[in-house]
Amino acid sequence: MTPADDALEKLIQQFAQPMSFLRELVQNSLDAGTTQVEVAVGSDAPSGLLFVQVRDNGQGMDEQTIDTKLTKLFSSTKEDDLTKIGKFGIGFVSIFAVDPELVVLETGCDGESWRLLFKRDRSFEKRQLHQRVEGTSVTLYLPKDFRTLPQLINEARETVTFWCKYSHTEILFNGSVVNQDFGFAEDDYQFFFREQNTSAVLAPSISETGFEGYYNRGLTLLESESSPFSHLKFRVRSPYLEHTLSRDNILQDENFQRVMSQIKGAAYKDMPIDIFERLSQQPSEVLWRAANCVLKYPGVRKVVRQYKVFPSREGAFSLDELSDAAYWWPQVDSFWEAAEQLGLPLVFMEQGSLIQSALQEAQVEVTLLSDHYFHYERVEPNQSEGALMALIEARVPHLSGAFVVELKSSISRRNPEPLGFYLRADQNIRSLEKNQKQWRDSPALRRGHPLIEKLADLASVEPEAALSILVRKLNLDLGLGNKNENKILARSLASIRGKEQDD
Repeated sequence: MTPADDALEKLIQQFAQPMSFLRELVQNSLDAGTTQVEVAVGSDAPSGLLFVQVRDNGQGMDEQTIDTKLTKLFSSTKEDDLTKIGKFGIGFVSIFAVDPELVVLETGCDGESWRLLFKRDRSFEKRQLHQRVEGTSVTLYLPKDFRTLPQLINEARETVTFWCKYSHTEILFNGSVVNQDFGFAEDDYQFFFREQNTSAVLAPSISETGFEGYYNRGLTLLESESSPFSHLKFRVRSPYLEHTLSRDNILQDENFQRVMSQIKGAAYKDMPIDIFERLSQQPSEVLWRAANCVLKYPGVRKVVRQYKVFPSREGAFSLDELSDAAYWWPQVDSFWEAAEQLGLPLVFMEQGSLIQSALQEAQVEVTLLSDHYFHYERVEPNQSEGALMALIEARVPHLSGAFVVELKSSISRRNPEPLGFYLRADQNIRSLEKNQKQWRDSPALRRGHPLIEKLADLASVEPEAALSILVRKLNLDLGLGNKNENKILARSLASIRGKEQDD
């Protein structure tokens, strides 16, 4: 084996995936300016061999090109032409990675038509044809035991689809179109951007690893389930991107760095702005999922801080407005209204919602309203409760004069059981963190308390007894009762509650 033969064999062996020669042939066809590439796989009845063919209608080759470019390694006019994909003049050599019995190339250009026969030993014959040939076709003849035909068809289809699915030019495989839309069909939200000759599609990713895909005129250079940007999926195509000589990676030169800078700007600024602008106009679950992802990106909170997207009773808050302590509540009710009267910033959302997780990603502490506040809602008493209230107002001057007694229901995280709660008379919401002794301007009876229910029923038949028990219980809660009264109260409570211990 001569040094040249040895170099050729080593070059062929670099193709770890033998079927990747299809990518190289399609790439050459695109470089030739074809408007369509046809890939066909089948069985050749006369020879008894299987075949794989790539045909195009682009600019073919004349004899000079054949002699100086096709059959001479590393001689390429593409080096400084950004409209071409191949850079090394070695793509055609890849056909020998599958060890074909014979390779037939037919091509025509400027009135010349040629057929080249490449044999298994890498030698070739060149013959001029009398019939006119348009474009170029390359046909590999393979022994039947190389692959069974169905397996060969599947492998060839998968190879062409992987490398050529985003090609700008139509690619056919056994008559079916291979091309796909450039993007992420599985994602409801995608962000497209274009800058000069570079275009990309981005999508926020729940997965930290994300996805990266690089393409030149749509042909795949590299795809990986490991994005350099956390929680980001992207595909970018640019004539400035090139693969390495071994075809297994991207050439990370200045052009690559410039393209990656464009991706970073789109991911960390342009896409978040687009998401939050849409949220401010027409919020949706899709956009909130996207917002949750992009808020994980460094610096994004500052980029989107002015957008009013976090819903309230009327309008919405921005991150700037929620920079301090804020609260959330799942419904607009009297509790909400009381909190608004105190000037509390309230976000309308449900526990575990996407809005809540977005606030957490933005490092905004938003607390459930009832975690810090008691709330008492005035209700209309029923008939028996009305009788009890009438007794209190008529028979207990020191309560009805100094205090306003109301039957109310309470909402509280702690759900306390005592009979009386004490709030300022002019407000119906107070912080749990306050000193309760400072609020005792008004005793409020807890309507749902078992004792109140019993006393309300008792008041309709034994009003004095009900009133006596209630006054003693209130005095006890207020710290005004004595030991004897407490003992009497304990016996009375045991009597009306069936001797059950009072809470």
